[in-house]
Amino acid sequence: MDKKLQTENTLVSKTANETAVSKCDRCGAELVFDAKKQKLSCPHCNNVVEFKIDNAEELKFEANLDKNTWLLETDVWRCPSCGAKQVVAKKDIAKSCPFCGRTNIVKSKENENITKPNGVLPFQIDKFAAADLALNYAKKKVYAPGFFKKHVSPEEICAMYCPAYTFDADTESVYSGRLGKHYTTTHRDSNGRTHVRVHTRYFNISGGYNKSFDDVLVQASAIIDGKIAKKIKGFDTNTSKKYDEKFLYGSSAEYATKTGNNCYAEAKSFIDKSIYSGILSKYSYDVVVSLDIKSNFSNIKYKQVLLPLYLGKYYYKDKIYNFYVNGENGTVFGHYPKSGWKIFWTIFGVCALIGAGYLVYRLLGGE
Repeated sequence: MDKKLQTENTLVSKTANETAVSKCDRCGAELVFDAKKQKLSCPHCNNVVEFKIDNAEELKFEANLDKNTWLLETDVWRCPSCGAKQVVAKKDIAKSCPFCGRTNIVKSKENENITKPNGVLPFQIDKFAAADLALNYAKKKVYAPGFFKKHVSPEEICAMYCPAYTFDADTESVYSGRLGKHYTTTHRDSNGRTHVRVHTRYFNISGGYNKSFDDVLVQASAIIDGKIAKKIKGFDTNTSKKYDEKFLYGSSAEYATKTGNNCYAEAKSFIDKSIYSGILSKYSYDVVVSLDIKSNFSNIKYKQVLLPLYLGKYYYKDKIYNFYVNGENGTVFGHYPKSGWKIFWTIFGVCALIGAGYLVYRLLGGE
């Protein structure tokens, strides 16, 4: 048999087998990954199917992190309205865009090399729990309008895995520099008044500094920008599992919009800043004149992982307010309407308080 034809038949057979596994053996419905049970579950008859879950392995670092392809076992769907793309298991059909909510999305033929993750942090909470968390988050917002808090309803919640890289490294650094420490002297003038003068005493530093870094996380997502990442932080990537397509059953994933090498450059920048701060923490100083650091990196490893995230929307007065729920620990961050009157009365109250305090101070003889 022709080798190329044999390879194609193997891939077709592999896809067919995976599709068969995705069907419930009791009722034939599509299985989904159950966050509570950490197994595949049938939403129609509640049948549960186990599958092997292994811990993710950290890979040895190479200059080129962007070799392998993800398209042999997944499809990419593109939204014509906003241009967003999502990755779904071949058995699934993307029904709507998780970003803008449009339903006219189409399967996209990708020519680019989409790197396959080797790790995934599975969802630990389901959509119902995510909805409750988003509801409580909105109701606790002090400046949200009262009508909004009374009638708010989280809608269009979808489960989305977002890509990221983690990096490990051992570092050995040597440094030299010059710091300054302020001190004061007191002098009396000819009128007997006391004056305090500030001086700076400079000193040289040098030495070695060793530190190991574990799972430095760098987002490779177009969804999670810097602000969102800070608000929904807390992903425990040390517990990530070996990637299996079955984790995507019932959800979708965004593929990395940053290359692995670009993510490593961000991680290295973070590590360099951490080394800089760590060295300075050894000294008591007020001024940094110079600090030269030479660092050697070794035992560099990485994982490309998928992070669990719920995306949803609040609707209020014909406007859309997006929210995000960390699918592992339930941390919520979202946008919500703000009441102009509540903000006004808060500012008015603060100003009145300051004014009253100043008036009391003057009445008590303050100058």
